[in-house]
Order: sequence, then structure tokens, then C-alpha cells
Amino acid sequence: MPLPTLKGSDVFLKGELFTQPVRTSVRGAAKLHKHDFYEIFFLVRGEMLHNVGGMCQFLKQGNAVFIRPDDAHSFDAYRGANCDFINVAFDSSVLDEMENFYGCPQTREQWHNVKMPCVDVYDPEGKAWKALLVQANACMAVEQDGTVQRVRIKSMIMGLYAHFIQRLLREETQPDVPYWLQALCERLAYPDQLTQGVEAIRSLCYYSYEHVSRCFQRYFHVTPTQYILNLRLSYAAQQLAQTRRNVIDIALDAGFSSYSYFNRAFAAKYGRPPARYRRENSRFTV
Repeated sequence: MPLPTLKGSDVFLKGELFTQPVRTSVRGAAKLHKHDFYEIFFLVRGEMLHNVGGMCQFLKQGNAVFIRPDDAHSFDAYRGANCDFINVAFDSSVLDEMENFYGCPQTREQWHNVKMPCVDVYDPEGKAWKALLVQANACMAVEQDGTVQRVRIKSMIMGLYAHFIQRLLREETQPDVPYWLQALCERLAYPDQLTQGVEAIRSLCYYSYEHVSRCFQRYFHVTPTQYILNLRLSYAAQQLAQTRRNVIDIALDAGFSSYSYFNRAFAAKYGRPPARYRRENSRFTV
């Protein structure tokens, strides 16, 4: 029996080539199906299993997925627990428009040259994620002016797309590094993750820590601990050179609980202690 195919002409807003965002629970989601349009969905609560292309993705809050036309997919609860996600659909002509606007028509081929749909990673505590939720709620509000609603929806779709293509374009410079690992590394570099250490990996990534550790050593030739240490030291060096903040405060913000260890690690990487590094590299007149 052929799979049911959802058609854009049946779901798009009248006179438009996209849908209004909809919040759905995994238990209320459609069974295995495909469609003739693109779709992006993102988890706002809980965890779930996404069945697509004969494979399974484990997804959790903060994950966004870019679904292509003809991707056959369905959703299952993870360990019996329900979860919620928001999805928005749009026609291929909308993707054409965004590719032309951002000047990156080559991304179309990248979307389609992988078996599994691309997964983007937002930090559920980060500003970008919180702004996305505010934007989505505004798009779903009832009794709003039709023109305003359409502008809001188009803006949300373009923002989601821009978040995805930043990672795809980075992948061109590191073609062998998996997409998910590049996204993880980008997120680990955010200052609000530095103090979390390797625990940040467990909270941001849907793969096991053991698998992530093997990938770090395979692609970067360092352990996750060493990688995070380098991020912390790079952040500290940037703060020393570009701010007048107290050195101890910088060390704490970078995730170092021991000031003496921070001094030793910094000197080992940069060949001089933090105070001397600041004197030689500060943008301010000392």
C-alpha cells in the first residue's frame, strides 16, 4: 500500500506557500507519511524517536530537523513519555527564495546528498532558542492581523534556515567531520557552556559520551577534556586581551575552579602567565 502523501496545496495558508506553525504532541502526530514540501520541526519538550529513511534518530528538546520532500517519516514516544514539537512547512519556491537571499544555492545539493535529514542543535537555555520560542508563539497566536502573521512566519522560517546553513557552510571547510559533531563543537564554544565541562556534551548531544569521545579522537586527535580545555584557554586569552576584567573572574568564567591550575595551563599553552599575556596583548593602554 502506498504511503499517504501530504500536499502543500492542502495545508498552506490561503494565498501563501507556507503553513502556520503548529504545536503537536508525539502521540497526536501523523503515522508514517511523506509530503511534497519541505518541513522544519523542533522539539520544545521531552524526547522522542524520529523514524525516517528506514533509520531512527533520537531527538530531544532543542533539536531541529530539516525534512525534505519525499522523506518518509513518523514519530514514536521515547520510553513511553510524551513530548511536544512545533513544525512549519513551506514550498520549494520558498527555499529558492532563501537560497538566493543568503547567496548559497549550493546548499540544496547538501540537503539532499545525505540519507538522514540534517539535525540542528539549539541550547535550551540559550538566547537563540528562547527567541525562537517567542517567535513561534507569536506566529501561532490567534486573532492577529493576517499580514503581520505572514511576516512573522516568513521571518521564523528564514531564521531557522539561516541557523541550519551556518553549519552546512562550515561543513564545507571540514568535509570529513560529521554535521552533528561540528554543531556540538560550535555550541561548546559558547561562554555559557564553558563552566559545564564534559557535562555540556551529555546535555547537548544525543549520542553516548563514549561515541562522542571516540569521534573527538578520530577527527581532532584530542579527548573531549583536552578540547574543552583549549576552548577555555582561548576564551580566557580573548578576555585578557580585549577587556579589563579581573583575571580571577576571567578564570572562573572560563570554567577553572583552581586559579593555580589556570595559571599553569595558560602558561603551557601561550608560553607566558596570564598577567604577562595581558600586558603584551591588551587592546587598552596599560
